[in-house]
Amino acid sequence: LTGLSVPATTTANFSVNPINAPGSSVLTLAGGAALTSGEYSFAAQGQSGALIRTSSLELGVSTAAAGAPSLVAPANNATGIKILPTLSWNAVAGALTYNVQVSTNVGFTNIVASATVSGTSWKVSTALNQSTQYFWRVTPSNYCGAGATSPVFAFTTGLIGQCPSGTTISTVFQDTFQGGVNGWTTTGTGASNWAQVAAPANTGLSTTVWGIINNLTTSDRGLVSPTINIPAGAQEAFLTYQTYHSFEIDGPTGCWDNGTIDIKAGAGAFTYIQNSRLYTDPYDGLVSAGEANAGAQGWCHAPISVPVTPKVSVVDLEGFAGQAVQLRFRAVSDSNTGAAAPNGFYIDNLKVEVCQ
Repeated sequence: LTGLSVPATTTANFSVNPINAPGSSVLTLAGGAALTSGEYSFAAQGQSGALIRTSSLELGVSTAAAGAPSLVAPANNATGIKILPTLSWNAVAGALTYNVQVSTNVGFTNIVASATVSGTSWKVSTALNQSTQYFWRVTPSNYCGAGATSPVFAFTTGLIGQCPSGTTISTVFQDTFQGGVNGWTTTGTGASNWAQVAAPANTGLSTTVWGIINNLTTSDRGLVSPTINIPAGAQEAFLTYQTYHSFEIDGPTGCWDNGTIDIKAGAGAFTYIQNSRLYTDPYDGLVSAGEANAGAQGWCHAPISVPVTPKVSVVDLEGFAGQAVQLRFRAVSDSNTGAAAPNGFYIDNLKVEVCQ
């Protein structure tokens, strides 16, 4: 055994050398304390007769624990913060990762959201409660371990779909579906398609809606919106619509047939909107194997309230400022059981609002 091209100032030592196979040896690098912070690539080589094997290795060095970051946004004691906020802080010399924590109390005994990231911002992935005060902090880490924790900042969330403080809301797209198709199109294959229909009884909706039944043959049908332009200066954007959805379920937590929502920016492809962007009406089941979108989360469970009131879905469109987007409501079914009537996917009174 031999150490090849080991970092400067270091030497390679093996606990056993040579090795009688089968066997093992521990490699120790001596002299690493003289290295500066950084990543060092090197290799270890073993030889038996004419047979040579080389293993690539890497040594990470931090000379000291990282200092405390300075928190940037939301500002301390900010109000009207959205329920899926993006938290940001200043980079700290020597930090490799940052652990972010959000708590309902200043002592952080009830942490409701956390993540370890390599950058200097993180979008909270679990919707927070509206009109609630939260506390957050950031701790950097490197090869020396956890560094100094930042001061604790507080913020208070606003109402769902409400613009951040200092901005004004305006509507950039709206359709009540009472005046024709207005540029909406349908895609996909298999059985009944999306259509403008009278709202079915017991869905909580009224007048004309876009809808599709829970097909009893294999199908994958999409309802695609016209192009919607999100202004470049928008600090936030929301999609809001009324909806009813009920498909074949797979037990209390799964979906067979299901509905989901996608978005496309510019000439790109449609991408699935994650549950983390659904401020209200989150997906209620995991799509089972065998479906076209197996493994995704989707809507399938019928409302349990009687009489049914229309669900109002509010979707976060942050990050699409300055882009032309299209929405796609997707209904997927297999070739057997449906759901009890009323079933399928229906939407009404859709609008996109922005905060500037």
